[in-house]
Amino acid sequence: MLDDVLSDFRNPPPSARPTPLFWWSGGDVDAERLGWHLDQLAGSGLGGTIVGYSHHPDASVDAGAPTPFSADWWDLLRWFVDESARRELTVGFQDYNIIGETLHAVGPRTSGLRPGSLRELTAEVRGPARWTTPTTGELVTALAYPTEGGGHRPAEVRLADGELTWTVPEGSWGLSAVLRESPRLRHRETAFDPLHPDSGRAVVDALYEPFASELGDRLGRSFTTFFQDELDLAVTMPMWNDLVALRLAEEHEFDPTVWLPALWRDHGPRTYAFRAAYRDVVVDLLERHYFRPVFDWHERHGTTLAMDQLSRGDLRQGRRHYGDFLRTMRWYHGPGNDDPDLTGPRQVAAFKVSASIAHAYQRPLVFNEAFYGSGWGVRPADIVAGLHHGFAYGANHVALHGLYLSTAGGWWEWAAPDFHHRQPWWRDAGVMWQAVARLSTVLRAGRHVCDVAIVDPTQDLDLTGEASEAPELARDLLATLAVSGIDADLLDVGDPAVDLTGYRAVVVPALRALRRDTARRLTGFAEDGGVVLVAGAEPVHTEDGPVTLPAGTRRVAPADVTRELRSLSVPDFHCDVDGIAVTHRRLPDADLYLLVNVTDAPLSARCRLRVDRPLHRWDPWTGAVSPLAAEADRIEGQGVRRLDVDLAPGEALLVCAAQQAADAPCAAAPTAPPVVTHLDAGWTVEPVPVLDNSHGDLTDDRRELGVQTWHVEVAGDDGRWRPASVGDGHRFWVLGPMGADRAAELDATLPATRTVDPADGWRPYDFSLAHGVTGDPLLADRMTGPHGLKGVPEHFLDPAALDPDGDGVYYFWSTVHSTVDTPAQVVVGSRAAHTVWVAGRQVAEPAPATAAVFFPPWQLRDLSVAPTAHPCRLTAGANPVLLKLTRCADQPTRALLAVAAPGELPRPASGPATRLRWWDGPRSALLFDPVPGRPTATRIRVTVPAGATGVSLAAWSPVTAATLDGEPLAVGGDDLGWLPVDRPAELVLRFAATPGRPGAGVLAGPLRWHTAPATVPLAPWPAWGLSDFSGVVRYRRVVDMPAARRLALRLDGLVGSARVTVDGVPAGVALVPPYEVDLTRFAGRTGAVLEVEAANTLANHYARYPSPYARMQAPGGGFTGAALVRTR
Repeated sequence: MLDDVLSDFRNPPPSARPTPLFWWSGGDVDAERLGWHLDQLAGSGLGGTIVGYSHHPDASVDAGAPTPFSADWWDLLRWFVDESARRELTVGFQDYNIIGETLHAVGPRTSGLRPGSLRELTAEVRGPARWTTPTTGELVTALAYPTEGGGHRPAEVRLADGELTWTVPEGSWGLSAVLRESPRLRHRETAFDPLHPDSGRAVVDALYEPFASELGDRLGRSFTTFFQDELDLAVTMPMWNDLVALRLAEEHEFDPTVWLPALWRDHGPRTYAFRAAYRDVVVDLLERHYFRPVFDWHERHGTTLAMDQLSRGDLRQGRRHYGDFLRTMRWYHGPGNDDPDLTGPRQVAAFKVSASIAHAYQRPLVFNEAFYGSGWGVRPADIVAGLHHGFAYGANHVALHGLYLSTAGGWWEWAAPDFHHRQPWWRDAGVMWQAVARLSTVLRAGRHVCDVAIVDPTQDLDLTGEASEAPELARDLLATLAVSGIDADLLDVGDPAVDLTGYRAVVVPALRALRRDTARRLTGFAEDGGVVLVAGAEPVHTEDGPVTLPAGTRRVAPADVTRELRSLSVPDFHCDVDGIAVTHRRLPDADLYLLVNVTDAPLSARCRLRVDRPLHRWDPWTGAVSPLAAEADRIEGQGVRRLDVDLAPGEALLVCAAQQAADAPCAAAPTAPPVVTHLDAGWTVEPVPVLDNSHGDLTDDRRELGVQTWHVEVAGDDGRWRPASVGDGHRFWVLGPMGADRAAELDATLPATRTVDPADGWRPYDFSLAHGVTGDPLLADRMTGPHGLKGVPEHFLDPAALDPDGDGVYYFWSTVHSTVDTPAQVVVGSRAAHTVWVAGRQVAEPAPATAAVFFPPWQLRDLSVAPTAHPCRLTAGANPVLLKLTRCADQPTRALLAVAAPGELPRPASGPATRLRWWDGPRSALLFDPVPGRPTATRIRVTVPAGATGVSLAAWSPVTAATLDGEPLAVGGDDLGWLPVDRPAELVLRFAATPGRPGAGVLAGPLRWHTAPATVPLAPWPAWGLSDFSGVVRYRRVVDMPAARRLALRLDGLVGSARVTVDGVPAGVALVPPYEVDLTRFAGRTGAVLEVEAANTLANHYARYPSPYARMQAPGGGFTGAALVRTR
């Protein structure tokens, strides 16, 4: 009832709150670390976490200690569940990367029925002949067809040792050989058979029952959810085992040895009947043996089973992987999908399919696995707009991807970002999560209402095959209608469990064949007054004869479906513009509509709702209820309400049609335009560090992250300024590309070269001794990690840093200095063919290229390199070092090279590396110097941040001179690492020349600024010298608050969040456009102290890393304009 829903709306239950995917990867897991996370999450507005593990390139689970499902792991999980419950948080488990290993493990229990995936091998040959072809799999049956005329006969076929042999009779014949490929999970054969009677029970026993026995009464109470991600059943359609063959023969009287080729070719009048029987058997076995037993276990234990499966709105792929997506996925409490990358389009069709399953089969939840790969600069406004889209398309639960156990000094991520407490704006996000929970609550209430159903096209694939265009048309219609303001469900119309009551039109999307039950129900639907609409090609067959469509069926082109549906009398929702999506829930005494602007532009529209009750706005940000001005009318005997709406991009309006009391009367229209008083001057600002680096998540030194500068400009003796990052320096010269013949000539002369001339084609190559190549081209590929950074790569020499494309041979040349003649070792590693010379001598035989390796199932590259150490001898002075690399055609060309004293090499990091090990620690390798004997002084130029009073410098050389806007500063003194500054300006520092520390490599760390309040004009933070600062800036000024009926502070161009206080009293938080905070209760005050604490995103901080997710948004922060908006 309405009162109950409104109560839950105002105080959402914990189950409606977002539950992020918590990745326990990237390091060891311990109670101290988990407790720290829980302390950050407690009271945040989230409902709990769903624990999961990511994977390595080879698909193995990325898990530190303790090993998942070990005794120590269960101890830790029990502790985590209890500690979560103490903080009023629930826990769940995600089986991504786990379910595959589970199916492998239970495979022996489901063996014996010869499971697999079927495929057809065809040929046309004139006989008599003996025809052979290499192939894989096991022969199930083979038929020969005369190429002229009809009929078929058994083919004389033999399959042995990977070769199929067909003895072709005289004449011209076609072959249809049906082969069974063994089940495969990821890249290994498996005995798992999802059609086996024990498949579901075996998975329950192996995966779920241990949770029951280990967690006890926590299960279903504080441990509530299992989330299945990308289930691979090891076989794809057409699926097969001996049970399928038996049931086809016994229940449907089809001999598989005769009829199996009919899955691909016309086998006579009963072809469709066989295909229908095959589909029914396979789907029944999947449901009965696998999906239903798993679902029933969760029903008994009170846990929620949710999912994001492989197809995600692709109905063709849904059938391929799961037989019949709607039928098999109904055995989840929370069908769902992921919705990646907020910078791209939303997954409309995927949401609509997930929601359709929930609507058709009365499942309570529709999961939105939200926004992986959106970038470190994601803002609350982006999140809210994206979630509003998902809600409008049917989602009602949010699982953000994700929350990271560790970010390893910034060098570990998994499809970034982490949306949680590492973000500066997190401190203000509680009101946002509360609003999300309120919408989730409302969208679970009552039952879903919409006018339009679309016939599931899976049956067309079943009967007519892969040439069907219906799946793509159905998917496109779901999306097109949704964006046009027409809600629609995708339904298995032939399923008697699906209730068609309430739908007013059914669209048949270019199916060439319908199942008999679907055709019958369409006829009944039309007889009851419903409209049947055929979009595109018309169906002509069922499995047992021609289709008879209902009388009055309307036939339209697919492009005209929207217009035709809008012509229906009194639709549930109508809007005079496209771009407002809607979802509608009905209670016994109320109707709830969520309207969302799903375009990128503001929309003003007149909307019509088919309701006969007063309209109210339910505000998810405050929980308040207020009346809406709407015109009442009647059309064709039905009550309607007309409502004018103005919605910004991504903005939502929650409308309740009910007889209910409002919290406030309907606001009167303003008698005059609002008065805007600009506050763009007079602000005092001060940066406030808020990032928690106590666990080394953001930098590996665990130091407090104040205002730092990582991006500088450098100039040498040539006077040209170039951008650089702290630590970058010119350390090699590179020559190339060139052909093999030219390289062979140079092999005789280059190794002894003691200096190089850029005029000969040599180009400088820069990298950092700590972090490798700035803007590393290898790491720009999201799948290198995979899904982002997984530590600093050991290899740092890459021709692609200079030439993104190309081939041929490259030479990398530099020198190392020794004070005496001495033995040494050179460490080298590359998957490319390479040769190394030190001091003119080749140190080892030329190394051939290592073959490219691509790990199934995602074909991720093996980039591992095993460094090898070779003895060499250095002479006193500069020793040339030369590396010859032949660029690979099928994998990245990378190399590592270091020259060090004899002895043990630095060991690899136990987790994600945060520095190159060769120059980290007491056994550091020698420094490369590409200009021996000619060290040059370095000048560094930076913008002094607003409010800076001084800078702490960590450098390998002393500062010999400094200027501030061209004016000399005093340098030297007692503290060589400290330099006072007194205003925002251009600071130029000159450092003494130091061999091996060129350019920005003279800096041993970032410039660390000391700040105090300062008065500056409003501007984006980068203009204040804060491009590298992620945190908070506190703005303060004195303001006279005018008397007003309504007074608000508007912050134009806000990036992130802002919390506002007046005279120390909290006024509110701004997170989404128009970025306003209500100050009405402070109206009339004079001399009020107005304070705004603006928090930005992690884009500024991550700009120093070569993450592919660090460039998706530009560094920014703050607001560019402020104003008091007064309504009289």
